[in-house]
Amino acid sequence: MYNKLLYLSLTCAGTVLASCAQQVEEDKALKEKLRHLADNVLTHSAPVYFSLDSLTTYPWEEALFLTPYTSLDKVNPTIPADLTPLKKTGIELDDSKTVLAFIKAGKLVSYVEVPRQHGDFAKLPDSARVYYPGRAAFRMVKERGWAVVQKVND
Repeated sequence: MYNKLLYLSLTCAGTVLASCAQQVEEDKALKEKLRHLADNVLTHSAPVYFSLDSLTTYPWEEALFLTPYTSLDKVNPTIPADLTPLKKTGIELDDSKTVLAFIKAGKLVSYVEVPRQHGDFAKLPDSARVYYPGRAAFRMVKERGWAVVQKVND
């Protein structure tokens, strides 16, 4: 009887841990920081420089930018992480946002849906672009009433 209870307890604990490990949450703090930067640019019309390293509070090895209409099926073969949780963002059919996905050790660790009015990443080259810590520097500028994100040259 004791062995059965121990087995059931370990099985349940393992199932709970496995399901928790696969849940990836949106980084609401990063979303708010980007909104604040965009508000600053639109209010003061001065460019704002930022790096993703300084805006995130967790370690990551790759930042993947999925601009409007990016097909996850086309991105998945080139990225070693399971991007299935990003399907719920609707990025494949939506032109009102960009999704920034953060990957570490081949796993999706976080993401953020950025509405285009809080930082328009859509003008960056390529629809699915990977950036690395220390090389993810950008500037946000006011362009025709939008806060447009541009890559800063390395």
